Amino acid sequence: MLFVQILFSLAMVLFGAELFTNAIEWVGHKFGLGQGAVGSILAAVGTALPETAVLMTAILMGGGKEAEQVGIGGILGAPFLLATLGGMVIASATLAFRFGHSLYQLHIQRRAYMRDMLCFLTAYVLSMLLKHCSPPTGSAFCTVCACSLVHWIRRSDDSR
Repeated sequence: MLFVQILFSLAMVLFGAELFTNAIEWVGHKFGLGQGAVGSILAAVGTALPETAVLMTAILMGGGKEAEQVGIGGILGAPFLLATLGGMVIASATLAFRFGHSLYQLHIQRRAYMRDMLCFLTAYVLSMLLKHCSPPTGSAFCTVCACSLVHWIRRSDDSR
């Protein structure tokens, strides 16, 4: 019985991932976003939402200074960890393809990668600075930054 439950759970995860991927692609298409924007922003936000919801629940329901520190550390630390691991995977793959004897060629879009890293580092620094602002000021600033970021990514995807 346990084996059947595990297989069913795996099938549901795969079905959900396929549905999510198709939905994100269509949302990007409807908003006129390029592939870089869809992968960098929409998919990243969508996959991070469950983790963020758990951490926000810890902050709001857990109470106490310790629960707040754990939640904030998880919210700010997870993207930094993912960006670091992503950079390591890209660097490792580049070295493996450059010095290895592979039949495949690796085409890295350096401009898109640099744009994504610049956006990430800017957002990360801003999130550290905004913790000292009042919630309405921080929300307004984040909204303006998000709108300008989407405009910038749309423009950079169109120029290719």
